[in-house]
Amino acid sequence: MNDDINTTDRTGDLCWLLKDGFCAEERQAGTRGARRSKTAASVVELPVFIARQLCVSLERPPSAKGWIHEIKFDGYRIQMRVLGGDVTLKTRNRLDWTAKYSAIARTGTRLPDAIIDGEICALDESGAPDFAALQEALSEGKTDALVYFAFDLLVEDDEDLRPLPLTKRKERLQQLLADAGDDTRLRFVEHFETGGEAVLRSACRLSLEGIGSSDRSGSLESRSRSGRDGSAGSDVASGETAGFPDRLVSVPSACPDGFHFRRTFAEHP
Repeated sequence: MNDDINTTDRTGDLCWLLKDGFCAEERQAGTRGARRSKTAASVVELPVFIARQLCVSLERPPSAKGWIHEIKFDGYRIQMRVLGGDVTLKTRNRLDWTAKYSAIARTGTRLPDAIIDGEICALDESGAPDFAALQEALSEGKTDALVYFAFDLLVEDDEDLRPLPLTKRKERLQQLLADAGDDTRLRFVEHFETGGEAVLRSACRLSLEGIGSSDRSGSLESRSRSGRDGSAGSDVASGETAGFPDRLVSVPSACPDGFHFRRTFAEHP
C-alpha cells in the first residue's frame, strides 16, 4: 500500500489515487476471482446498520509509525449494505438514500453480502471531488456519474471483520471490489503509510479537502443495540458506543503555512 513512494512530494500519487487507484493493478494482472484467505473474523448475522464514530480533530496529522493516511473526500459518507443482491445506501444518520444513488446501487448488486463504509462524491474535470457538483446532481436527480469511494469493509458474507486490523479489512475490501468488475462507480481508497504532513501538503496543493488518518492496526469493537428497524438483522454500533474515534481528519485552511482542523461529517445527513 504505497509505503515506498517519495514522501516529499505526493501530488502525483494523490492524482493517481483519485483517477486510477481502483484496483487497476489487480485487474491488469488478472487476479480477479482469487479467493481471499479466511482470517480470525467472527460469524455474524448481517446487521441492518453499523453506526460509526465521527472523526476527531487534531492540530497536526499523526507523525508516529502505525498510522495510515487517505484522501478526505468532499462528499456524503454512505454505508452500503448488500444482502442477496439487494443494495441499501444509508447516510450516517440512517437515512435511506438508495433511490437517490440508483446507479451506484445497481453496481453494488454485483457484490457479495457485505457492509461497506465509504463516501459518495462528484468529480470535476480534473478528477477531484466537487461538493457543489454533488449537491447539484442530487437536486437535479442526475446522479449516474457519481462515484462511491470505499475505505472500509465491516462485514463480508457471515464474517464480522471489525475485530481485524484496519489494513486487513482494507485488503479484503480491495479484493472484493476487484472481483466485482470494472465499473468505476465503485473505487477502492488507497492509503499512504508514512508522511502524514507531506500527504496533507500535497492534498492542499491539489485543493482537496484534507486527509484522514487511521491506526493501521485498529480494530472496531462493537455491541448490539436494542430494537430493530423492521428489516432482518440487528442494529449495531461500532466505535461510537465504545468511546473512541474511527479516524482523525486534517483539513488545511491555508497552504502551505498553516493548517486548520475540524470535526467532519457533522453537516452531512
